[in-house]
Amino acid sequence: MSNTNWTWHDGTEASYSHWGTGEPNGHGGGEICAEMVTTGFWNDVNCEEPPRGYLCEVLLTRGINENGEKGGMSGAAIFGIVIATFIAVGIAVFLLHAALFRPKRMLAIKRKLGFAKASNNDERYYLNL
Repeated sequence: MSNTNWTWHDGTEASYSHWGTGEPNGHGGGEICAEMVTTGFWNDVNCEEPPRGYLCEVLLTRGINENGEKGGMSGAAIFGIVIATFIAVGIAVFLLHAALFRPKRMLAIKRKLGFAKASNNDERYYLNL
């Protein structure tokens, strides 16, 4: 394996790397595995050394810039946008329903039942309940 063309175990080429300065250097000719050091950068190591953990490929939900810093929106921001979208859609559906169906329903009720008209205050009270 060359120090400029790293691949995953299935042979696909790695599309992202975060090597430390001077890495990968292939020191001793046997460094074909990678580790992440405490600074967050990668270092190539000999695969025969005692395991220090694993470096795995994962699907990113946020972008990472060239300096290895996370970018994009946080999970909380995405959650907030999703909730706001659901609320907005709910309000739109309610208003659409009210605008399109309620007047037709009320008209049908009035045609079927006629208009109720109170002749005194007692009747007005009961009709307003």
